[in-house]
Amino acid sequence: MFNRFSLLAILALSTALTGCSNRSAQAILDPFYQSGQLTSYNQTLSLQVIDQRAKAPTISIAQGDKRYLMSTPDLNNKMQQVFTQALQANGAHISAMASTQMQVAIHTLNATVMQNTVDHYSEAQIALQVFVERNGSQFNKMYNGQSQFRGPFGYDQAKVEAQLNKLIEQLVARIMSDPELNSYMQKGAI
Repeated sequence: MFNRFSLLAILALSTALTGCSNRSAQAILDPFYQSGQLTSYNQTLSLQVIDQRAKAPTISIAQGDKRYLMSTPDLNNKMQQVFTQALQANGAHISAMASTQMQVAIHTLNATVMQNTVDHYSEAQIALQVFVERNGSQFNKMYNGQSQFRGPFGYDQAKVEAQLNKLIEQLVARIMSDPELNSYMQKGAI
């Protein structure tokens, strides 16, 4: 009886500890455009987001000699949603049949976490290229953003995801308020 009880207690404890130490193998991103109307596009355009990152992991955790990688399988859809929200908030109508075509290429979108014994450090970087083509004319510009934070003890995956979400939202707002992009878009407004 004692051996069974001990064995069950050990199994329960090891299962609980294993469950606590596991983190999701996926990074869950859900950026939401909140900056409101920064300009007035007043036109219809098509939107395409493509992932051109050389490295697919969204979050990389370095813990001593070990490295853990987390990807975001639906990243294109999430970025398509946030850009659609931003463009619609700024007076654009999205249609696949539009003559004005906007393409957003994701060149970099990741966070690197360095886990130490008593603290952790996270650095997030994003590089997006916006390409707009209309009636033979083109607009092409790179937009970059980065953020860092340091925290005590072990990292929290949700905080790193929030760091990336906030950085995406800030960069999209900066793109929507870019005077060069706005000037190009105003030339084609109805």
